Formats: sequence, C-alpha cells, structure tokens
Amino acid sequence: MRTRCALLLIVCWTGVLFCQSTESQASRQKRWEQDIDAFVRAFSAGVGARDPLGNLETRGQVDFERFYPPRQFKAEIAALKQSVSARSDAEMVLELSRIVANAHIAHTNVEIPRSMGFERVLPVQFRWFSDSMIVWLATPDYKQTIGLRVVKVGSMTPEELEKAVAQFISFENDVWLRWNSTAVMTMQPVLQMLRLIDADGCVRLTLSGRGEKELTIKLPFAENQRAWIGVFAALQIPFPMNFRQKDRNYWYRYLEDSQTAYVNFGNCVDDPRQPFADFVRAMMKDLDMKPVRRVVVDLMRNGGGNSDVIHPLMDALKAHRQWKGQIFVLIGPETFSAAVMAALRMKDELHATLVGEAAGGKPGFYGFPGFVTLPNSQLVIRFTTKYTPAPAGMDRPVLIPDIPASMSTADLFAGRDPALDAAIAAR
Repeated sequence: MRTRCALLLIVCWTGVLFCQSTESQASRQKRWEQDIDAFVRAFSAGVGARDPLGNLETRGQVDFERFYPPRQFKAEIAALKQSVSARSDAEMVLELSRIVANAHIAHTNVEIPRSMGFERVLPVQFRWFSDSMIVWLATPDYKQTIGLRVVKVGSMTPEELEKAVAQFISFENDVWLRWNSTAVMTMQPVLQMLRLIDADGCVRLTLSGRGEKELTIKLPFAENQRAWIGVFAALQIPFPMNFRQKDRNYWYRYLEDSQTAYVNFGNCVDDPRQPFADFVRAMMKDLDMKPVRRVVVDLMRNGGGNSDVIHPLMDALKAHRQWKGQIFVLIGPETFSAAVMAALRMKDELHATLVGEAAGGKPGFYGFPGFVTLPNSQLVIRFTTKYTPAPAGMDRPVLIPDIPASMSTADLFAGRDPALDAAIAAR
C-alpha cells in the first residue's frame, strides 16, 4: 500500500513539474512573441508628417522597405518566433541584433542589455591601434596583461573575431565596425555562440609582448561591475591630450610653445554648468590676449549629439579672419554623427584642414533616432527617422583626413600624440 502511494505521489509530482515546465515554456514563447510583434509594429511604422524643412518624418525606420525588403524581413521574423524554444534569451537578443544590423545603418541598432548574460564579460578589454589590438583595460588580477598584443581569443585571431562579431554590429564603414567590435568581443553570450569558450567555462587568450614569446592564459567570466585598470596607469604612460578631462564635454588649453589654441570638443552637448556659448566667449576673451598661430579643434573622441551646439565656435572662428588657413580639425574612429557634420562644416566654411585618422561616421547618414522599448524583455531598439545628406562632393562611405596621422602602439607607449603633433607641424 505504501509503495502504491509512493508511486502515485511520484507520478502526481512529475505531472505537476511537467505542467509547470510546459506552462513556463508557453509563457516564455508568448512573451517573446509579444516583444517581437511590438518591435515589428514600431520599426516598420510608416510616414508621419513633414518637418519645417519639408523632409518626411517617420514614426518608424525611415526607408524601411528599402533596407528591410518585406519578404525577407517577414521570413526572418517568422523564423525568429519559431526558434524561441531552441534559443536562450541572450541568443534571441543576438539574433534580433543581427536582423537589425543587416541594413548597415550605424544609428539603427539593438542596445545590448546589462542582463540575460551580457553582464558577464572577460576581465580584460581590448582596443585597436594602427598596427594591432592590445589589452586596453584589465581587472587587478590580470594587470600583467595590459599593453600586450592580442594574438588569439580562443582559436580566432583578432581579425577573424572582428569578422565573426560583425553580424551583430550596425556599421556603415569598416572604421566604425573596428571601433565597436572590441566591446562585443568580451561578452559571454557572444563568445558562447562562437564556440570560443572551453569546457571549464574559460577562454584562452594568447598574448605577445614587445620582443617576448607568446603567452597563453585562461580567463574566467564575471559580472561587469569591477574596478578596471587602464593602460596609462598600469604602464605609467603620459595621457595624450584628447584623453584628458574626459569628464567634460569641452575644454581648451593654450599651448605656449607652439602658440596653439587647442579646443577639445568631446561631445556635441551643452553642459548646463557652462553652456557652450559661454565657454566659447570666455575662451576667445583669453585668446585675444595671446599670440595664436593656429587653432586645433579636437573631435577625435566626439561621438555626436546636437549638431547645433557647434554654432558659437563657428561664429567666433569666422570673426577672426587672421586664422584663415590655420585651423585644424582632428578626427578619428570615434568621430561620429554630429561630430562628422561639425568637421565638414569647418572644412567647408573655415577652410580647415582635417588631421588624424578616418572617421567612424559617414558624411551622409541616417539619424534623428527614435526608440522602442519592448514590453517584456525591456530591450531598447533604436531606429532612424531622417536622412542627413552629405555636402556636395562628399558623399562617400568614409571621411578621410587631409593629413593622415594614425596612432600605433609604439606611439602609445612613447606618449606621443601623432594627430596633434601633425597639426602643429603643418605649414
């Protein structure tokens, strides 16, 4: 009798677990289907109205059918819904990222969440230079890796890994892909999908020092809430000018030795503590009391913002006709969106010379982003609602400097600032 009761309890309990599991799977399927439907509704919404300039504004992705052919898009969405039970939440995010990134519109993307496994990263971060990719940051336990050249991540070289993660990144040129690829390379779900994680849950990282033999270490994953040590602190390297005062949107310094007015315009965003117009006014008052041979406007770390913020600086520079031909604008892989527009305006209206590396942003681009937050996963998808055309003759995939000056790892370790040096040495 006791045996029969025990068997009956086991059968009943198994049935309860099965029902709970089935209900959980059905509930998860429904939640993701609701999210996918919300994404499609917002993303594919049509034309709304015309702006004051007569441009069409959209409620969803502008030129949607051009970039996402309806038959292919519908097939991919249907396949995504059918795959929910076979994919983890992180894999769903990555597949949605791949679908969105297919259009190669840099401003249109899925914002990677800090959950679903994406909060787990390697204890190192990478950065590309003109000659190689190095360990840029590390946690204290892996401080010895900082500054070493990355030979392989798992079984892939940095170039192979960049190509593998490109499917998840929205980019319009290879410069922007390279700049953004390193953030994705250390995420656990990405490396899991690429099968670069060993059975013990670690990733083999092969490194090479300057003139030293290769070194392979095993790296675990941990939540991205740790103290990081950077290359400048670890190797006691002087900060290049554009890495200083990163907490400020803009700042300036007069370089007495070369009589250079150096203006660091790091964000196209007004700082409420000192609006840009007030900043420019105070700067010009100071410069009016000094001999100025050249003006260098640094946009190398400017990722964009409001394209109107630059106006006070443009007006001030135009008022000083004696600087015509002696204005230099520094650009690089981080120069994007409104910062590219600012560089082009200074080149066109002030006859400025562009110095540095190719910009990550494209001269003509889709922008003015809108956002949709999916109801269940809380994923945020950004789409673009307008197109900003490139100036006449500048409609090309990449903005190239007039004076190339790229930074190599040798420049980094020596504390050199090639772009600023080239601008000062010009003419």
